Amino acid sequence: VPRIRVPPPVPPAWRFQLDFGFQDLAGNRDLTVVNGAFVVERRRQDRFIFNFKLESRFGRSNGVESVNQQLLRLRFDWQPKARLSPFLGLDLARDPIRKVAVRAQVGAGANINVDTRAASRTFFSLGFVQDHTEYTAGTLPASSDDTRWMARASTTQLLGQTTRIEGIARYQPSTRDVSDYLAMFEASVRVSLTRRMGFTTKFEFTRDARPATGVKTDDRGLSAGLSFAW
Repeated sequence: VPRIRVPPPVPPAWRFQLDFGFQDLAGNRDLTVVNGAFVVERRRQDRFIFNFKLESRFGRSNGVESVNQQLLRLRFDWQPKARLSPFLGLDLARDPIRKVAVRAQVGAGANINVDTRAASRTFFSLGFVQDHTEYTAGTLPASSDDTRWMARASTTQLLGQTTRIEGIARYQPSTRDVSDYLAMFEASVRVSLTRRMGFTTKFEFTRDARPATGVKTDDRGLSAGLSFAW
C-alpha cells in the first residue's frame, strides 16, 4: 500500500505575541523594572511578511530613574521563501537615559534566505540605513545624521513542540567612518506552558561606538517574564 504523505500544517496568517516582565526589590537596595513588548506579524504564504513591534521598558533604582526605553519597529519582507528577497524597515527609538530624544532609522536591502521552512527561518541581510538622531536638551551636538551600511544575521528555530529560540545580530558602520558604528545582539528562548502562555527569557546587548558625551558605549540586559501568543 503506497504511503500517503501528509503535508505540514499551514501556519496562521496572523501571529500576535505579548510579553510582560516585572521585577521589584526592596531592602538594602531598591530596584523596580517593568518591561513589555507587543508583536504583530502578518504572513501571506510565500508572498510577504509584515512585522510590527512595540516595546517599552522602565525602571528605577534607589528612587532614581535608571531605565526609560521605547521602541517602534516595522519590517516588510517580500518573497521571504526566495533565495534572495528585498526588505524595507523603519525603527523609531527613544532612550533619554542615553540622551536620545528620538532616533529614526529607515533601511532597505536584500535578505539571503538559507532556511525557509514554515516553522523556522534563517537569513542574512545586507543593506543601507539612513540614521537621524535628536538628542535631549543640553546635549551637544543637538542632532546627527548619517548613512550606514547594515549587516544582519537572524534565525528562528523550534525545538520540539514547546520551545522557540530566536537570535539576531546587527552591525551598522557609518559609510564615512567604519569606527563609528552601532551593534546589537539579541537572543531569546520561549517555552510554552499552555497552548497560549509561555515563559520567555531574553538577553540583549547594544553598543554605540560614539554615544553622546557622558554615556557609556555598551548596554546589556537580561529579562524574564510571561509571554502570551495567539
